[in-house]
Amino acid sequence: MEQRDADNLSSQRRTLSALEGFNALVQTDASGVHTLKVYVDGIHCVGCISIVESTVQALGESIEARLNVTSSILSMKWQGHATFAQEAAQALQEQGYSVRPVMLESENTELKFLILCMGVAGFAMGNVMLISVGLWITDAETMGASMRLFLHWVSALIAVPTLLFSGRPFYMSALKAISHGRTNMDIPITVGLFLTVTMSFFETLTHGEHVYFDSAVMLMFFLLVGRVLDMKTKSSANESARNLQTLLDGFARVVEKGKVKSIPLTQVKKGATLRVPMGERFPLDGTLLSDAIEVDTSIITGESLPVSFKADEKVYGGMLNLGDSVEITVTHTHDEGALHRMAELVSSSSTVRSRYTRLADKVSRAYTPVVHFLALLAFVFWVGVGLPWQQALLISITVLIITCPCALGLSVPVVHVRAIGQLMKKGIFMKQGDALERLAHIDTILFDKTGTLTVPRLSTALCDNVLSLLASVASHSRHPLSGAIVRAYTGELQIVKNISETAGRGVEGVVNGKVIKLGSASFVGAKKSASGMWTKIGNDEAFPLTFDEGLLPNVKMQIQILKDKGYDVVLLTGDYKKAAEKISKELCINVVYSQQKPTDKMKVLESYQNDNKQVLMVGDGLNDAAVLTHAHASLTPASASDLARTQADGVYVSEGIAAVAETLRIARRSQKLIRGNIALSALYNVVAVPIAFAGFITPLIAAVSMSASSLVVTLNALRLK
Repeated sequence: MEQRDADNLSSQRRTLSALEGFNALVQTDASGVHTLKVYVDGIHCVGCISIVESTVQALGESIEARLNVTSSILSMKWQGHATFAQEAAQALQEQGYSVRPVMLESENTELKFLILCMGVAGFAMGNVMLISVGLWITDAETMGASMRLFLHWVSALIAVPTLLFSGRPFYMSALKAISHGRTNMDIPITVGLFLTVTMSFFETLTHGEHVYFDSAVMLMFFLLVGRVLDMKTKSSANESARNLQTLLDGFARVVEKGKVKSIPLTQVKKGATLRVPMGERFPLDGTLLSDAIEVDTSIITGESLPVSFKADEKVYGGMLNLGDSVEITVTHTHDEGALHRMAELVSSSSTVRSRYTRLADKVSRAYTPVVHFLALLAFVFWVGVGLPWQQALLISITVLIITCPCALGLSVPVVHVRAIGQLMKKGIFMKQGDALERLAHIDTILFDKTGTLTVPRLSTALCDNVLSLLASVASHSRHPLSGAIVRAYTGELQIVKNISETAGRGVEGVVNGKVIKLGSASFVGAKKSASGMWTKIGNDEAFPLTFDEGLLPNVKMQIQILKDKGYDVVLLTGDYKKAAEKISKELCINVVYSQQKPTDKMKVLESYQNDNKQVLMVGDGLNDAAVLTHAHASLTPASASDLARTQADGVYVSEGIAAVAETLRIARRSQKLIRGNIALSALYNVVAVPIAFAGFITPLIAAVSMSASSLVVTLNALRLK
């Protein structure tokens, strides 16, 4: 006994010692406010958010806790003693959650485990359903009682091991919740699976008809599919966020006393001189010391055309140097720069909790105690009035089955599936489960310009033979101006040999024995030193190519359609005022915001949100990522940056913006159908529960009724066209 107590004490001390490490990660500002971010493992549903946040907030009055369910990162702010970090971590562990530092990389073991469970459940479901088909289409008299009993036992031999193995994600989550005095949706799932199997065994042993091994395995398989898809979405979002973070890491070339040395970006101070070679990104914000160069500013402004910068002009971290090696004077340190602020804006977004998600969460919390109490009450009542316990148990199970909130659970997702399917046919792919609801309430639309409404367009007049040569070589480059050349040529491209591309300078290849060069003036060997894109064909003299912006197909018509439907349309761009006003006049857009950096775009968004506007952001650049994240809803074209596609609620592949109006139409229609489904499912439970409690129906009829209610809401969803 003493030895066991000593072991327990030793284990507690080791745990506390490990938790003390969180105190070292706390950051404190000048006003005495402490901040800490930690990973919280075990987040499975919206209910977990309130549990985690309330657990931390209950430890003190001046504590702010926000959990990002996508990344599973908990952000805490508080005043007082810094050792609160240890207390918070310990409190969360007592609730059954694992806590670890953000700096540790998350392993994908849970996803692999879920995929394994899903694969086993899917294999078993296929085999059990093959057996069930024979049981469904043949009665006992035709098949024979012995053969029917044999098939039931075969189903049990397949289903029971599968349920024990593949159901572990639900069982472990339910047991952890119960052991810590809380509930979640995994509890009714576990109870439902257990009672279904128990009843099926009882019916098999007594040669009964109500055997549901197939239903239990099928239910578990589809639950696992949903859990896997949810986790893969989170993993994808985290990966793209990490890709942005890589731009903030690394080293800078610092020039001191004529020598160049590399030091971490976090150690570079204001006023330092940095050298940035051609083809590399500016590591920090600064003032240009060198002569005129061309810079790719798309990461900050979203504009694909290169911009010329002169000495003493401001450049921002993340911009790409397309010219020769240059030097800058640092004006903002690592934690103050534009790129760092953009990353903070993206990562600070919190999960939107939709109205229907909150409703489902409330129903799930009430379902566990209420339905289990009704089932127990039915059992006690009928035993009390003299009914045999076996029959009373069947009535109790009937109550549990018929009150299973499957219809309510399907009310939202079945419409979502239908709506998403309709959108997919039109090349629109939705990523967020609650996006359709949010899109249905939009009243204001913010459009980025370049890549969303316009694309670079070749304005130099060229004959077809020359354009064919240039387009053939340009097709091997991802530069936006190369894309403009390819779009300008509608004929068949020629074969290019010896293709090579030099980052930040240009691309060259051999077509029909001629060397074709596209790029900067120095790259193609032009006699003049000038900015812009130049080309050289064989031994001919090099000449410049000019570009302007052109509207995407039918953009003007689609803007008018949106305005006619009552939407307020706004142009929000990082481009210069003159270019922005030119496009706004063509499209008859009255409200224009130009020369907007990512932080400026966020301020514009916040001003609309402060006026209670429901804003849809449509953009494609890295500089749009923060607004795409924080807007009420967001869409982006398939040609957008990886981060923009990750942060947006939906991605459309069609050229132009016709997808925007279509998405909004389907979103509004789907919300009407969801409200109808919820009303139908509520009516079903009001009618069905008293009938089941009275013992007027069997578990088989209860299962049929439950399936019928699900079928009704499914058929209602098919009305979406």
